[in-house]
Amino acid sequence: MTFDEFAENHFSLMRAQDKLGDDLILDLKKIYRDASKDEAPVRTGALRDSVRVDPYGLIVDIHYAKYVHYGTSKQSANPFVSRALTDNKQAQDRITTEERNVKSKLVR
Repeated sequence: MTFDEFAENHFSLMRAQDKLGDDLILDLKKIYRDASKDEAPVRTGALRDSVRVDPYGLIVDIHYAKYVHYGTSKQSANPFVSRALTDNKQAQDRITTEERNVKSKLVR
């Protein structure tokens, strides 16, 4: 095997590993999104419908979300996103383990 072939194989492996990591992270974001939607209090559905994922993470894109989550002097906190993250720690652990297993197979 020439150095160029070795380098190409190495970089192909790195790209596959990065794609796998990206896919697993996206899966985890979707789990958190769905759990946050389930935990969100619903009066009109606008808060629940504003929960989405983008390349940077979980987004709750409505102006009053922080008041619902953290509370105000007149309204107690309803930390729906925090509950979703805490309740889905097992999913995060499972995905992390899955990623580790696949990466170890790629390195062999």
